[in-house]
Parts: sequence; C-alpha cells; structure tokens
Amino acid sequence: MTPRPSSQHEGNPLEHPHTLVNKRHVRLRMRTLALTACCCCCVVRADDPFWWTEDESRLVSCTRVARAVAAYLPGLETVCSWAARLEELRREASPSGGPGTLALYDSGWALSAAGARWARSTVWSRAFSVHRLSCAAPAVALVPVLDMIDHSPDAEVVWHTGPDGSGPFQFVPLMRTPAGRPPANNYGCKTNDELLLAYGFLMPGNPADHLHVAVGAAA
Repeated sequence: MTPRPSSQHEGNPLEHPHTLVNKRHVRLRMRTLALTACCCCCVVRADDPFWWTEDESRLVSCTRVARAVAAYLPGLETVCSWAARLEELRREASPSGGPGTLALYDSGWALSAAGARWARSTVWSRAFSVHRLSCAAPAVALVPVLDMIDHSPDAEVVWHTGPDGSGPFQFVPLMRTPAGRPPANNYGCKTNDELLLAYGFLMPGNPADHLHVAVGAAA
C-alpha cells in the first residue's frame, strides 16, 4: 500500500525581506505544531515480529521470518545513527542551537530505536508500490485513507497514476462491492510469512501459503 509533499516559494518578492522571514517562520511553526499533534496520536507499537518479546520470537526461530528480522535490524540501527547525525547538523545550522521537534517529542523517542521500528512498521504495513509513476523504478507511496482498506486474496483491483505516470493516484476495483460490505484491497500473492512480517497478521487457509525446506549438503 503507504510522492512526498513538495513546497513552493510563496510571497511577493517586492515585500520587505523581514516580512517574508516572519511569514515563513509562522508557516514553519504551524507545520511543527501539526507534526507534533500527529505524533501524539501515533500508535507506538505494531503487531509484526519486530515488536515481539523474546518468548514470542522463539516461536518462529529458524524460520524465514526470524532470518528476515535479523537481517533487517542492522538497517534500523543505521537509520537511528543517520537521524542522530541529521539532528546534530540541524542544531549546528539553527540560530538558536536548540533541539528540533523530533528531539523534543517524548524525550527524543522519535530518534530512538523504537521510533525507527515504528517508522518501518508504519511504512511497510501501509505503502503502495506504484509502477507507473514518472520514474523508471517502482515508487513507494503512502496514500491516506486507501491504506486503511483490508486485504482479500479474492479482490481484483489495480492502482496507477495514468498512462504516462503523471496523473493523480487512482484505486480501481475491478469487481462490484456488495452493499453493506467494506471495499477490499489485494496485497498480492503473499505467504503467511510475508503477511506476518509486513503487516502483522495471518490468513487461515491462505491459498498462497507454502513451506520452504532447506536441504544442506552432507558433511
């Protein structure tokens, strides 16, 4: 399933420069308050294996899920170090030298390992892979509201941004939704391992499920 917002220069260039600075400061302050309010409403724990306890993780030891989590954790540590460095650079560039919004929120939670895990779980569980944006490789896009639609392996849907990849995002069901039933999305032909790792749920009787068997050479 969740294009980054773009910003444009605003204001009349004939205005006094101090007036422009003040207006930009007000807009920045409003965006900061909006971001803080959004963070306060965030769910800070997900159901995927990145949030499991040691006892829960042992249930999937020696599986593809456990190997995937172990392989991904160093990347989350790298994200934390990058975030800390960016905060240092922001403070150096700031006239006040004070902490930014992310550093202030919940005593720096947004820059912590838990914050990185939350970001990973939030994007992976909601992002759409859009293959027809104006770029060669598929893009990962967060699409508010549509990212709340649940998965059904029987759903037939497509999403795109027009023939040349420059139009608005379109979510197109290819089958009728009966009255009184919510719309459904199709996350793809995914095994329960993949559903658990990305979204934190399993499907009983999943038609895409299969068993991986690793066969080693004799010693």
